[in-house]
Amino acid sequence: MIVRVEVAPPLTEVFGYRGTGRLVIEQTMKKGNLADLLNTLIREYPGFGEYALELGSVVPVCPHVLVALNNEIITVRNKLNLALRNGDVLILLPEFLGG
Repeated sequence: MIVRVEVAPPLTEVFGYRGTGRLVIEQTMKKGNLADLLNTLIREYPGFGEYALELGSVVPVCPHVLVALNNEIITVRNKLNLALRNGDVLILLPEFLGG
């Protein structure tokens, strides 16, 4: 199956992308869930691990990243076992702070 991963700037920098606009990754997976996909991204893009992992943890919970799956913002911690399907779109956005 193929899951499309879209990474919004400036988060693209931790993926080593120096271009403008979104980085699009067509990630091929045999089968899997959200945790499998995030762990694959961490292995392939080690800089992403700093954003996906809590300090001292090996479980990808994305504390500094907003995650949308098929245009719905999700809480990663509660959806790690969510099965992914061919054609799913995962969007990674930097967390927004301010007032």
